[in-house]
Amino acid sequence: MPPFKQIDSLGNICTEWVWRWLYYCLNYEASPQKRMKQREYVVATLNSNVRQHLVNRMCKAHMYEVSLGSKCFIIEMLGDKSTQCIDFTQTGSYYVDEVFQLYRTLTFSLLLNLTKLGVVCNVRSVSDRKHIPDLNVTFYRVFNQMHHLRWLTLSGLADITIMGLLGSNCHHLEYLDVSYSPFLTDDGIARLILRDPAIINGRTAEQISRLELDTSELCRSLSYLCVSGTATTMMGVVIIVKFLPNLRSLGGQIDCGSISYAIELLQPDEGVRMFKFCELSDSIITAERVSILSEACPKVSKFTTCLRSMNVLSMLHPLQSLTIEDVREDPTYIYSYLQIRGSTLKELIITDSINCLLDLWWIVELTPNLEVLQSNIMVTEGYEIHEWKLLKVAHVTASSSKVLLSLLTHAPALKELSITFAPQPYRETADCLNDDLFIYIAVSGGLTCLEKLKMKECALSSRGIDCLLMHCPELWYFAYLKFWYNVSPGDVEKFKSEAAKNNWKLKFVMWENWE
Repeated sequence: MPPFKQIDSLGNICTEWVWRWLYYCLNYEASPQKRMKQREYVVATLNSNVRQHLVNRMCKAHMYEVSLGSKCFIIEMLGDKSTQCIDFTQTGSYYVDEVFQLYRTLTFSLLLNLTKLGVVCNVRSVSDRKHIPDLNVTFYRVFNQMHHLRWLTLSGLADITIMGLLGSNCHHLEYLDVSYSPFLTDDGIARLILRDPAIINGRTAEQISRLELDTSELCRSLSYLCVSGTATTMMGVVIIVKFLPNLRSLGGQIDCGSISYAIELLQPDEGVRMFKFCELSDSIITAERVSILSEACPKVSKFTTCLRSMNVLSMLHPLQSLTIEDVREDPTYIYSYLQIRGSTLKELIITDSINCLLDLWWIVELTPNLEVLQSNIMVTEGYEIHEWKLLKVAHVTASSSKVLLSLLTHAPALKELSITFAPQPYRETADCLNDDLFIYIAVSGGLTCLEKLKMKECALSSRGIDCLLMHCPELWYFAYLKFWYNVSPGDVEKFKSEAAKNNWKLKFVMWENWE
C-alpha cells in the first residue's frame, strides 16, 4: 500500500489555511484605497516571520494553479521592508506583462531588503524582447536600493544598467542567473565586475587576459554566474573567469566559445593558475586543453560536453557527473571513457540522442556506482546483467519491453523511473507496456523502493496500478495518466477517493505542464 500522509506541524497547517483564506479574499476590482486598508490590517495582525512563510507558500504555487497577477496582489498585502525572499523560478516562466506587474508590486510594497529574488521571463518571441528595455526602466529606481541581495535570478531580463547596479550596490551577491537575457553584452559583464568598465573598449580578449584591473566588491563573494543564451562574447567570458576568484560554476554552456580556451588563455608563462570550478560545460575540448584543465581545475566533478570530445575526456581526473549532448554517432567513445573512468561516475546523462543506444550490459558493468541515468538503452542477447545496486533515478528511452524487464528487475534501489518507449518499427507498440509486464516485474521483487513512475503512452490499467501499489510500499506518484488509455477518469477518481479514505500519500498527474 502507498505510504501514509504524515501529520503536518501545527505551524504549517495554520500557514496553509491562512494562505487559502487570503487567496479566497482577493478582490481584483477593489480600489487602491481598499487594498491599502486590507494591507494595513494584514501587516498589523501578522508578524514578519508569519508573513514570510505565507509568501514562500504562495511562491511555490504553480503558475497554472495561481497566476502571477494573483501572487502580486498577495505580495502587496503581505510584503514590506522585512520581507527577504521572493522566488518564482520553480513555478514556470512568465510573460512581459506579468513581470511588469511584479516590478510594480516590488516598487509599491518597498521590498528593499530582499536577500533572494527570482523570476524567469519568457522572451522567445521578438515582440516580447522589444519591450524589455521599457519594462526594466520601471524597476531601476527600486532595484538601486536592494543592497542586501545574495541570490538573484533575472532570466531573460538583465541588461547593462541592471548589471551596473548590481556591481555598485550588491556587495554580498553569491548567486546570479541572467541567462537568456537578449540585452546582456560584454559591457554589462564589465559593469558588474570592473570598477572602470570603459577600459575594455577597443581591447581584445587576449589583451584583457594580461591586464590587472580593479574590481567591484561582489567579486569576492560571487560563486555562481550563468550567462548562457546572452549576447556575451569571449571577452565577457575572460573577464568572468579572470576576475571572479571564487567562481564555482557558470551554470551551463557558453554559446560564444570555449571555457577551456579562456582558462588556457589565463595561464601564466610559468606555473599554473588554479581555479575553484566544481562544474564545467564545454562542447569542444582538445587534448592540450584537457591537460590544462586537469591541473588548473582539480575540483571539477561535473562536466558537460559533446560526443566529439569524449576521446580525450578520460585524460581529465575522474568525474562524478557526466552529461553528453548531441549524441548522433556510434557510442564507442562513450564505452571507451566508461572503461577508464566509469567506476567513479554517479550521474550519466545523455541528451539529444538520435539512433544512439547504450547497451545495458555494458553500462551496468562499467558504472557500478551509478545513481542517476538518462539515456537511450538497449540489451544484447546472451549476456547476464548484474544488479545495479545503487541506481536511484532512471530516465530512459527503451527500444523494447525486454530492455525494461532487464533494467527493472536488476535495479533494487530505484526510486524514480521515467520511461519513453521508442520501439523499432514493426516490432512492438505501447501495448507491450501493459499490466502483465509490470505485474511480473513487481511480483519478481523489482521496484520495491520505487516512489515515482512517469510514462507517456502505455497500456497499464487500474489492475496494474493496484498491483504496483500492493508490491511497492513507497510508490505515491503516477504520471502522465492522460496518455494511459486503459485508465479512465473514473479509475482516477476511485484511487483518489480510496487515498483520501485511507490517508494515503498518492498523487496522479494528468498533463506534463502540471508537473
